[in-house]
Amino acid sequence: MGNDHDPAPSVSPETAPLDALNLNDAKLVEFPFRLVRSALPHLRRQGGANIVMVTSKRTRLPLSGAAFPDAARAAANALVRSLAIDCARDGVIIKAVVPNVLYSEADYPSALFRDSDHARAYLEHNAPVGRLAEPRGIGDVIIFLATVQTRFLTGSIIDFSGGWPFAVARPSL
Repeated sequence: MGNDHDPAPSVSPETAPLDALNLNDAKLVEFPFRLVRSALPHLRRQGGANIVMVTSKRTRLPLSGAAFPDAARAAANALVRSLAIDCARDGVIIKAVVPNVLYSEADYPSALFRDSDHARAYLEHNAPVGRLAEPRGIGDVIIFLATVQTRFLTGSIIDFSGGWPFAVARPSL
């Protein structure tokens, strides 16, 4: 399950259209819930399964003007934890990967974040690994989380963000 439906525009609280709140909730919370709910009878009959959702780590560093998408992403992470509690006894193990600083043309376009010295400097300053992750890397993590070796990780929210966000050490006297 993905963590986005469109890049979220920055909107001030005074002018944010309430339809945007409903759209974010529908796509980032309600849709994943409906998907899990519809799969549960089958997953229970087969004796269990692993569900790996892809939510977002962006809630750790909210963006100005992004109250609706940030709230929906936080709700998606809460959904993972709550569904994990309700489904674990039936062998349905639910966990999530929360990416950021992951290459995609929608969020970190190549023309800016790979081809621009300014954007590469931004990554070096804001992500401890100093670069974007490749999609194959998160794919490998998801494949691993779908295996039987991870059946005890129910409700886990796994960071895939290269250490983002972080702060530099405060100056000392």
